[in-house]
Amino acid sequence: MLRILVMEILIVILMGGVPLVIGYKLGGIEQLGDVLKALMASDQFQLYAAILLLFNLLISGLEHWVFWSEKNRIVVKFIREVLSQLGNGLHGIVRVTSGMLLMFLIMWILIEPNSLQAEKVFVIVVFTAATFFASMTLAVLHLKLKQIER
Repeated sequence: MLRILVMEILIVILMGGVPLVIGYKLGGIEQLGDVLKALMASDQFQLYAAILLLFNLLISGLEHWVFWSEKNRIVVKFIREVLSQLGNGLHGIVRVTSGMLLMFLIMWILIEPNSLQAEKVFVIVVFTAATFFASMTLAVLHLKLKQIER
């Protein structure tokens, strides 16, 4: 579990945090807003990815707890493999969001500490923790699904 935790921390920073730092270094505070907008997935896409993930979990459960004919099992396994790849998209979105929020908070504290507002910092901390928890959950789920496949 520690390995997954360390890996997720590195991944979220590399996927969401580093682009934010690069955007700031290249264009200053004005560029930061553009980078944030570019990294954020639309609400509709996030909902779509979440539905695909839930459908994948449903199919995975059905594949292992329902008795299928061999022909149907092959089709269900193929559908689950496709959905699994699509579900990885949601995990990527969560990772980017988590890293972006974490790095935004760190940059805010380092660059403009005088403008910190407790309520806003609290909200960012809560969202960062929630998205990181979701990322960890998805990573563990992905690992468990791989173990079930074996």
